[in-house]
Amino acid sequence: MVTWRPARRERGAAAVEFALVVPLLLTLVFGIISYGYLLSFRQSLSQAAAEGARASTRRARTTPTS
Repeated sequence: MVTWRPARRERGAAAVEFALVVPLLLTLVFGIISYGYLLSFRQSLSQAAAEGARASTRRARTTPTS
């Protein structure tokens, strides 16, 4: 069985490529996570506004007028 061994110059090539690619991948992953957090926050804010409007209209209906 023949084992393949990279040349001396190529041994660090994988580490260099990894070092160049990892920041890009991490930026992409954390960008996706932060975008998801932003969408979740926006949805919560919209839901809170709708609930506040609903509560104010219900309170206006049930308040006795003098």
